[in-house]
Amino acid sequence: MGTKPIITKLADKINYWNVLLYADSGAGKTVFAGSDNKVLFIAPEDDGLISAQRVNSNATVDKITVKQWEDLKNAYEWFADHPEDCDSYNAFAIDSITEMQNLAKGYVLRMTADDKARKGQDPEKMQLQDYGMMHELVENLVRGFNDLPVNVLWTATAKKVEDADGNEFLVPELQGKKDYGISMKMVALMTSYGYMRTEVHDVSAPTEDDPKAVKKVKRRVIYWEDTGTIRGKDRTISLAPFTVNMTLQQMRRTIAGELVRGADGKITRKEGAAAPVKKATVRTSPKAVQKVGSSEAPKVKEDEPLELDSIEA
Repeated sequence: MGTKPIITKLADKINYWNVLLYADSGAGKTVFAGSDNKVLFIAPEDDGLISAQRVNSNATVDKITVKQWEDLKNAYEWFADHPEDCDSYNAFAIDSITEMQNLAKGYVLRMTADDKARKGQDPEKMQLQDYGMMHELVENLVRGFNDLPVNVLWTATAKKVEDADGNEFLVPELQGKKDYGISMKMVALMTSYGYMRTEVHDVSAPTEDDPKAVKKVKRRVIYWEDTGTIRGKDRTISLAPFTVNMTLQQMRRTIAGELVRGADGKITRKEGAAAPVKKATVRTSPKAVQKVGSSEAPKVKEDEPLELDSIEA
């Protein structure tokens, strides 16, 4: 005889989301990740963070430097053991899952080097079982970070693959035996994932001499659903099918229901909503976290400001 299962009510609001953003190198993934207040970067390099801080000079960003797999694992274990420290941040930005897999690969090669040497094998060459270990490490850590009580933004570079019928499409760049099987497995663990690219559009800019004049403007567009050549999904039902010039802060507030996506893909306030009051923010940082210095600089020039409001808590 069965026992009565535990039944819980599903809330309308998403408590914490896990979003993966993938794009070509240089498209602005790291800049996007730094476009909110109280973001903790977990990343191997500083170059992208400097660009993000200069573009989003009002943002407050901390960083945990990751140089090898053990650093990434330690960062997760700290917050798993001290979940209250997650409250200091609006989001973790893990930049990137592509590099995270490379760190896992290096860890596997180090762990198996002696055994391969005894067997006369090349210690720097991955064996079939090594790939299995690497994929398991990555999947377990992705699940672990996603289970923390904090929003998590993952970034990844993009790669072009083919399906069985020879149709090409873009997916996050992750190594896998069947080319994109691992990519699809990782995005299945996300609340939403989307492909970002910079597009150039003609916008009306009439003058006295030429009332039909147009100008070319850049727009940073994120596609949140399948388009045939792009893969994406949006379980939040607030971002799809695409967003234009959205910041991480705007994404967070849109998913929370504070802002809305317009028909043109731009994020706006809800009808009748008052502009938020700007306020100072006091925050604390957990151990092993470094501040990333800010530098005042002009924001990226596009057809609309990157931010609806100045960065706030």
